[in-house]
Formats: sequence, C-alpha cells, structure tokens
Amino acid sequence: MLFPPSLDDLIEEDHLARVIVDAVDQLDLSVIEGSYNQEGDGRSAIDPAAMLATLIYAYANKLLSSRQIEIACCDRVVYRWLSGQTEPDHATIARFRQRHSAVFQDLFAQVLDLVRRYGLGRAGTIALDGTKLKGNAALDQNKTLKAITKELTESAQIKDLAENAKFGRKRGDELPKHLRGAENRRRRLEEAKRQIEAEQAGKAASQQEKIEKREKEEGATGRKKRGRKLKPPKPDPEPEAKANITDPDSRCMKARQGFVQGYNAQAVVALDQIILAADIVQDANDVKQLLPMVQQAQAHVARTGAEGVAREIKEVLADAGYASEANLEGLEGLGVEGFIPSTKTWKLRQELKAKGRPRGRMRKGMTRTQRMERKLRTMRGEKAYKARGRTIEPVFGQTKHDFQTLTRRGLAAAKADWAMLCLAHNVKKLWRAKKAG
Repeated sequence: MLFPPSLDDLIEEDHLARVIVDAVDQLDLSVIEGSYNQEGDGRSAIDPAAMLATLIYAYANKLLSSRQIEIACCDRVVYRWLSGQTEPDHATIARFRQRHSAVFQDLFAQVLDLVRRYGLGRAGTIALDGTKLKGNAALDQNKTLKAITKELTESAQIKDLAENAKFGRKRGDELPKHLRGAENRRRRLEEAKRQIEAEQAGKAASQQEKIEKREKEEGATGRKKRGRKLKPPKPDPEPEAKANITDPDSRCMKARQGFVQGYNAQAVVALDQIILAADIVQDANDVKQLLPMVQQAQAHVARTGAEGVAREIKEVLADAGYASEANLEGLEGLGVEGFIPSTKTWKLRQELKAKGRPRGRMRKGMTRTQRMERKLRTMRGEKAYKARGRTIEPVFGQTKHDFQTLTRRGLAAAKADWAMLCLAHNVKKLWRAKKAG
C-alpha cells in the first residue's frame, strides 16, 4: 500500500523499460499467443507480451536466472511495472522461456526491423567475429566413451540391486555416493554417449564422401591423385572420445582466459554496433561460419524495406579465423567484398612494414588469398580493416559485461539466450539513440 495508485508514475518517460514495451507492442506474437489454450478453461496465463517485455529487460541487465527474475518482479518497481504486477514465479518464467525458445531468433529479426527503420544498422559494411560463452557445465565433467559405458553398466547393475531390495531380495549392497539420483545421471550419460556416436557417424560420412569424390576424379582423369590414399572411415567411435555429461551439447573451447566448457557465439555487426545476425555453434573454429553468418545478415537486412536504409551488404570485415580460399570464393558468389587477412593483425602490420605498399598490377596466377594479402597492404585495405576492431569488439564487451555463464543447458537453449541477449543489446542502442536525438 506504500506504492502510489499507479506504478506508471515512477517510470520516467525516457526509461529503457518504456522503449522495450513500445517495441514489444509492435511485434507479431501470434505464434506465442496461439500456443495457449483459447477455450477459456484452465488457469489464465500471464500476458505473453508482459512476460516477453520483462524477459527482454532482464536480459538487457544480464539477469538470466529465472529465480533472480522472480525476486526482481517482487521487489523492483520496474519489473513490477513490466510484468503488470503479476509476480510470476521462477517456474512460470522458466516454462515460458523453454516453451518459446524456438521463437526468440525470429523475435530478434523483428526487433532488428524496428531498429533499422529508425535509421540504425546501416548495412553497407559489416564486421563478423565469434566469442566463447561459458555453458552451464563443468570442464571436469568431460568423460570418455570408455568411462561413460562403464558407468552405464554399473548403474544398470545397481538398478537391478535396488529392484531386488524393493521386492525382498536384498543382498546388502549399497548405492555409491556418486550414483545417488542415478536415474537422472543415467539419462545424461546416455545423451553424452549418443553425442559421441553421432559425431563419429558425421565424421565417417564426411570421410566416405571424400573417398568417393577422389575415386570419381581419378576415374574421370584415368590417373591416381597425388598424396596418401584416404583411409576408410571407422564406423565406431574411439574409446577415448569425450563428451560432457552435464551438457552434452557443449564443447571444450580455448578462450583468452583459458579453456571453457561452452559454445561459440557468432555476431554480425554494422558500423554503428547494431547486431544484424547472431547464432551459437559448437565448432571452436570460426572458418565454417563466415558464409552462413553473412547469408543470415543478408536475409535480415532484406526484410527492411524502409527508404533511406542501406539494404545491400557490400563489405565484410573478419579476422584470420575466417580466412580460406573456399570462403573468399563463396563471398564472390554472394556479391560481397571481403577484408579477411590470413594471418594475425600484428603480423599483418609487420608485413606492411617489411614489404611496404604494393605497386603496379597484380601478377597473373595469384590465388584469392594472395590477392587478399596484397589488398590489405593498400591504404584502402588497411583503412577498411581497421574498422573491424572498433566495431565488433565493443559489442562483445557490452553483451558479455557482468555476464559470466549461460544458465540453461543444451544447444537450442544457448541459441535462444544468445538471440535474446543480442535483441536486448539492439533495443538498448535504440533507446540511447532516442535519448540522444
């Protein structure tokens, strides 16, 4: 009763929460709303728009824990206002996220439309990079297939003993501490085992494809190709192959601060630091992400038809992790010019200092990589590539500031959380632009 009659009086007119509510009001939420019971029976659901606005504000403040969001909806004025004073509990918040995770990436694209219609996110030049996000899993929970198989066998034996005890054939055996709650652990072990087997099946299929391609080329030319003959694929995984039993979808990845158990978060950013495309992948290496991310950005940019908004992506800036002949060829097919060195930035500067600016025409027979190295030593190439660091690096700093670990497990949940973090980042950029202008 100490609150005024309307919480609206306590929220400033230029508050971030108001921008979020205005944005949510313009989104197409038919997929979310259509998933609820429309017959009128059962408990009334909390307004999906209010729940979504509350989540976006929480992600904008790096509050990903459903329990912490529940507390905020009880004792923080802004969260009470956003949620319509419904005070959702952590189970309701968690179910909402889990139920609608598949829609979050589409919501990201819809919010991007709104931001670009305001005049932000001009897409002539884009920057692409990846950053490692720590998952909700521990490094020491990476187990080999041999260890997983052994533990599954033990848990099956222990389950038999438990059933014997239940039905009166007690033998005096006790459940080991590390296998208490064994049913849940068994499911996670089985999922980790499936991950290892699926990865091996993928590698075997890829190897077989290479063998068949080589045989076809040799048959067409009538001559054997140089190099070692490819070994036939192994159908079964090695006993030492590993998976994480806490989150089997996560991967052990090297980051600046050491190794983390998590995911590789990708982002495509415009020069004004608006995120144009975002995704989460399991590959520690970035090289396979260049073309898919540029294509995703092109698709998002094409959705916006507002006058005065740059629709065509002309240039992409990316570091050496994305460099390959195949990628440079692929960019040509997409009609996008790349500025992608094949070496680290400090080595690029050393090379420029040693060789100087290129002069004259390019010599014939140069590979795409050689032409790229030459272009980056020109004044135009050097100037263009310098923009990469001040474009993409601050975005990762802003999205990961005060944010340590993904709270949910699994690739689908990680994709949804990263999409929501990037969506919230764009809304904050829109909010700041409105305050400034």
